[in-house]
Amino acid sequence: KQWYQRRVRGEQLAWVAHDASVNVVNSASLTKVHTILTPSLPYSCLLWMSEMSFVAAGFGYCPDLYTVSAQGVSFTAKLDVKKEKSGGGEMSAMARFQKLDVQGQTGNAGTTVTTTHENCITEIRAMARDASGTVTKFATAGKDGRLVTWDMESLSAALGGLSL
Repeated sequence: KQWYQRRVRGEQLAWVAHDASVNVVNSASLTKVHTILTPSLPYSCLLWMSEMSFVAAGFGYCPDLYTVSAQGVSFTAKLDVKKEKSGGGEMSAMARFQKLDVQGQTGNAGTTVTTTHENCITEIRAMARDASGTVTKFATAGKDGRLVTWDMESLSAALGGLSL
């Protein structure tokens, strides 16, 4: 399992634990382990994106970006950005009733998955890097059988100028 990863250049080591924590330590000095307990489900894998940021993913079905500084580790953004559905408009009461009548009520209204992956993400791999070594495109694979590619340029634009 890839539950830890050392940065390609540099001396930072990051790992995730089953208590939903994200941990980073400078492997040269080993002076302080920076730990952040996340409010999400535990991660199972991570990938260093640049010298000071990495992506972690796992049981929450969504890759999350973290930033490392001298003060510690901090959550930056969820990278699974959903596009707004266009069209459709308002549904009349009669149309809504007919839809419920045809489909029936299942009683599981709160179980709809709104992320790209529909099950645990088990792997993250870099697909492309720029000249400085920063990951520009990466892929995630999950237990749902999906292999999803993520382009950091388009994610940055969708998230309002996110930078690594």
